[in-house]
Amino acid sequence: MKRFSSLLSLIIITITVMTFTSCDRDADEADALLGIWRGQIEGNNSYTGYYDTEIRFYGDYATSGSGDEYDQDPVDPNNSYYSTFNWEVRNNTIYIYYDNLNDFRNVAITDYRFNSNYFEGYMNGYKFSLTKTVNWSDWHAKKAPAVYAPTSTKTIPDSTSTNK
Repeated sequence: MKRFSSLLSLIIITITVMTFTSCDRDADEADALLGIWRGQIEGNNSYTGYYDTEIRFYGDYATSGSGDEYDQDPVDPNNSYYSTFNWEVRNNTIYIYYDNLNDFRNVAITDYRFNSNYFEGYMNGYKFSLTKTVNWSDWHAKKAPAVYAPTSTKTIPDSTSTNK
């Protein structure tokens, strides 16, 4: 009986430890999103069918934050778009809510593959593939300067500006 009681105590302790150390997938994915991502997003671009893109994800809470996106046509540098946004990860879905609804549509990203350096999937049916160029954990500041260098005379708004 004493052996049974010791075994039962061990099982209860194991269950308790597992309960307190369980992982939240949404929070893990939100944390991995933080940083600057560059790559391509398909779109209704009449020249190439895609845009060169830079997306910055800033974290405000465990599973959400703010950010900005800059898209540029690789053939016609004057054809570019910019918007700030808010984002959240909920039930394994990434939601992006853009401020510039004239040029962007809010998206739900559900079919994606993701690791610490590569992010690909579909935004409202448009394929994207991005590579992380800056990881916020590598920086001592919350926001880093832009790393995307557009070839047009248009510039990316400074990430430290107060106009967001």
